[in-house]
Amino acid sequence: MTATITMPSTASMAAGDVAITNINMIISVRHIPKKDVAAILGKFPQSFSRMLKIGYPWTFDDMVKVANYLGVTLNDLTDVNLTAAKVLQMRKTAAPDDSENGGQLVAGHGFEPWTSGL
Repeated sequence: MTATITMPSTASMAAGDVAITNINMIISVRHIPKKDVAAILGKFPQSFSRMLKIGYPWTFDDMVKVANYLGVTLNDLTDVNLTAAKVLQMRKTAAPDDSENGGQLVAGHGFEPWTSGL
């Protein structure tokens, strides 16, 4: 069974409301706990839940902090054409990670004596 997320139309919304809608979608699609995002902002989870309602006035600093935490740009947040599929694609094509192993998960630092043949 596939769940479908229905988001409000953003075509006629103010940029701040589009950003709030997109933040909600990104959090939902990526299964990010809202309490984790609230912690980045130094807010209680209840306060952050209020911030996720259309019409709530965000500060620019808070918007930048959330964009950085979610790994998106402010342009992504205000994109009226952002979809769940695009969010998932952004995650797959995000900037390469800092490791030199192409993103593979390994224990330790990549050299494991039991796999090196020594």
